[in-house]
Amino acid sequence: MAVLVAGLLAAAGLVAGLAVPAAAATAGTDVLSWGENNEFQLGNGTRVDRNRPGLVSTPEGVTFTDVAGGQRHGLAVSSDGLVYAWGANGSGQVGDGTTSVRPTPVQVLMPSAVTTTAVAAGFAHSLALTSAGQVYAWGWNSEGQLGTGAPGGNSSTPAPVQLPPGTTVTDIAAHGDHSLALTSTGQVLAWGDNSQGQLGDGTTTDRNTATPVSLPAGTTVTDIGAGSFHSLAILSTGQALAWGRNAEGQLGRGTVVPEVNPVPAAVSLPPGVAVTTIEGGYYSSYAITFQGRALAWGYNFFGDLGSGTDGAALTPVWVSLPAGVTVTDIDAGRHHVLALTSTGRTLAWGENNHGQLGNGTLDLSRVPVWVDLPTNTKATAVAAGHFFSLAVVASGLALGWGANDAGQIGNDTITDSTLPVAIAFPAGRVLTSIEGGYSHSLAATSTGKAYAWGSNSDGQLGTGDTTDRDSPTQVLMPSGTTTVAVAGGAAHSLALTSDGRVFAWGRNNSGQLGLGDTSPRLTPVQVTFPAGTVITAIAAHNVHTVALTSLGQIYTWGDNTYGQIGDGTTTVRRSPTLIPLPGGAATAAVAAGAFHTLAMTSTGGAYAWGYNNYGQLGNASTTNSSIPVAVGIPSGTTITDIDAGLSHSLAVTDTGRALAWGANASGQLGDSTTTHSSVPVSVWLPAGVTINTISGGQSHSLAITDGGRVLAWGLNNRGQLGDGTLTARLTPVYTQQPAGTIATEVAGGRFHSLAR
Repeated sequence: MAVLVAGLLAAAGLVAGLAVPAAAATAGTDVLSWGENNEFQLGNGTRVDRNRPGLVSTPEGVTFTDVAGGQRHGLAVSSDGLVYAWGANGSGQVGDGTTSVRPTPVQVLMPSAVTTTAVAAGFAHSLALTSAGQVYAWGWNSEGQLGTGAPGGNSSTPAPVQLPPGTTVTDIAAHGDHSLALTSTGQVLAWGDNSQGQLGDGTTTDRNTATPVSLPAGTTVTDIGAGSFHSLAILSTGQALAWGRNAEGQLGRGTVVPEVNPVPAAVSLPPGVAVTTIEGGYYSSYAITFQGRALAWGYNFFGDLGSGTDGAALTPVWVSLPAGVTVTDIDAGRHHVLALTSTGRTLAWGENNHGQLGNGTLDLSRVPVWVDLPTNTKATAVAAGHFFSLAVVASGLALGWGANDAGQIGNDTITDSTLPVAIAFPAGRVLTSIEGGYSHSLAATSTGKAYAWGSNSDGQLGTGDTTDRDSPTQVLMPSGTTTVAVAGGAAHSLALTSDGRVFAWGRNNSGQLGLGDTSPRLTPVQVTFPAGTVITAIAAHNVHTVALTSLGQIYTWGDNTYGQIGDGTTTVRRSPTLIPLPGGAATAAVAAGAFHTLAMTSTGGAYAWGYNNYGQLGNASTTNSSIPVAVGIPSGTTITDIDAGLSHSLAVTDTGRALAWGANASGQLGDSTTTHSSVPVSVWLPAGVTINTISGGQSHSLAITDGGRVLAWGLNNRGQLGDGTLTARLTPVYTQQPAGTIATEVAGGRFHSLAR
């Protein structure tokens, strides 16, 4: 189950934009909270502190996807774009039209026509960012922090922030009594308290409307953060800027003079270091580098910096992360900090008087310690309130992008998308497997159900009809079956059950269903294997299918025009046919291209057979083979994952490298050329990046890095690379997955892509 960890403490404000956008989390989440609870800020209906994460009382049927914590109130965005709040409400910061404390989440009275994507909280005011790039604010307004143009006067319902005409906001941040917004043009707006110059407009005059920050000429900002009395930004060059209060060294300039700095100036980062993420604490600041290391500077009395040392730091110092750990997100409360690691675990350090570190103690820690999250949960974002903490934790996230003419992305539309969008799974579904066919998609859930969506011209969705679906629909698997994996070809589909059986449905013109005939099926039918056979993996492409047994044996069936069945013939096989590898090698994984087949051996080698016009068999020739031939894996290399596209092949090595061979007209080999290769070549991964899994689309490729990010390369005519463009890429680029999400599986369809 995905868990939204909301460790809510009490007193300082939270930097916004730290949780997964609503469009990203589709798998049902719970909310956990821990720390101080004197004003019901843990949202569980009690006033009892707790030093380990526990459940927030989430309204029935609601799935939360983004969280924020103020001084003593919590905020959350639901998967349908609504806002909920709980805790202290004396200034109207809950936003439900009252000033009554709320022990459990209640819906904020946002305008009915808007969809919220992110929230942020200051001491006692709240912000919401909408999908249209508007900002709403409510709560305490003593210094104009609501930005509504009204001097003073609290608001218990959301009101629009007065932005400059034509402004679209992409990110928000808040802390203390001031607010920040990042615009689509890379500029920063600020409003509210300016007593310490934290609005960055060259004055110390409070502002009650959004006012431009005086950034250096020609600069573009990519991230923002707010401390209690200071503000921070990252430029597109990776340089950090800071402004506002500096009495504790939180501006990172090597001095505390002057104490008030109303104009942005550079943070003194270590030589050669560039940063991607920045956040502000109460009197401290934090940044994450491109390599996933964490920096901190400023106040350190409670171990705020996580460096293991005493005393303030006037310039950035390294946080003492555990060996080998990299972080992707960070946030600070009053004097404690949370960091999200690339593997989805959460670290915390600093003050712990209310259990805000979530490790079961009340002991302060000057170095990061692990938060005691529920077993098998993965965090996707973290956030900290004054004395409480928040994190979005999810498993089974589902995203789709690229071609969508048949609804194969599964987001309730038939509009292509060049960026990942949420697949519209019913609430509470946690995915364990996801696959793409040519124009349809498939998934298995943790409860053993199979879902399908997209084109259904041949019944490939298994719904008993031929009607296309633009959102996931449950496959009509036989009663009592538990699906653990799925696979899709051009217009046929398969499901693997927990007891090792295979079911197939859809088009069957070449016997690709393995049922002994060529009749299509609109619902799943069991494939027959020799008695005692247990299938552990399945793969499909175009019009043939592959299965792997528990004994490492391979069965194939379907079209055999080019020898892709591997039995030494070109005869169509309508039932599973046993294919031995040379020397009796045991198989550990199988994959299918359009007209070729791949097998990875238990010793890390590879075999291929079938069509070879582009060298996709990887044996230094372009001659077809109807029997398995060894792939020319470089000497000394062991492969750990294998997959195929239409006419190209892919593999991952035990050192995290990627290899590719075969067709390359669209750059799908990722070696910076468009030259076909009949032997494996190295994919040009970004410097220092290693990968753990790989997948092939028709003429594009996908991989997941060890940090859970998705890389893509090759053809991009329908946006299947997910980088926001339609430009083909000859080397891998990062898919623009929602911030903080961790991918565990990718799948390529013909012109679309999927991730969970």
